[in-house]
Amino acid sequence: MNRQITLERLHELKLTGMERVYRSMAGLQPDEQPTVDELMARLVEAEHLERAQRRMLILTQQSKLRYDATLEQVYCSPQRNFTRDQQLDLAECSFILRAENILITGATGAGKSFLACAIGRQACALGYKTIYLPMNRFLEKLAMARIQGTYLKLLDQLQKMDMLLEQISRHLIPHRKGKKRHYTRKTKHGKYQKYK
Repeated sequence: MNRQITLERLHELKLTGMERVYRSMAGLQPDEQPTVDELMARLVEAEHLERAQRRMLILTQQSKLRYDATLEQVYCSPQRNFTRDQQLDLAECSFILRAENILITGATGAGKSFLACAIGRQACALGYKTIYLPMNRFLEKLAMARIQGTYLKLLDQLQKMDMLLEQISRHLIPHRKGKKRHYTRKTKHGKYQKYK
């Protein structure tokens, strides 16, 4: 079998990592070409890396993170009450295996959402299924699922997630008026309106 047919078969099988490495190896001089064992090791390693990157990309897209943030971009300082040790602990994502919750608090503009997205991206890189939902959108999604009769399906989808990032907005503040409870929410045009 010639090299072109082999490359076509690798492409048909969607083994893009192997195809890329085999194509680069085909251009080497005969005395520079690796042994069969070395070639197999390189092909398998390339395919493994390709699939890991593809999986991370898919998990990151499905997570719907608000910011394209990484933990390396997060500023650590005593003034922010966030140290490098805490950052390294979060980077391991061991809190997911221990089923622990993380609550990020701070003033407006302190970078809470940015930090949450950075943690979410790290979880995706480690292969954890993650989803980012602002609380108001999460509650609306739950309400719509109840109306449409897909509530249990939505709960099942959320249970399959390894990490759920929720952002509680100050715009979702309960108001008491008589016996009914009203909420405020931000509309498309940036205005607030009450709804039941």
